[in-house]
Amino acid sequence: LATTRSALEHRAVVVAADPDDHTQALRALARGGAHPALVTGRAGEGTLTMVFSGQGNQRPGMGRELYDTYPA
Repeated sequence: LATTRSALEHRAVVVAADPDDHTQALRALARGGAHPALVTGRAGEGTLTMVFSGQGNQRPGMGRELYDTYPA
């Protein structure tokens, strides 16, 4: 994904307790409003803080190989 998608600067996260809350938060996001379940922001300059290669390696060092092949 890091090589095929544009790095967009806007970020949004919805943490909702139920489907209605989720829908209301997404509607607020669409209209540029606020909602208690909605967190928005802009991406800043950053560094890689974690690599998660999946639910287990097929072989030792697989996650390290991924990190070395695709530097962030």
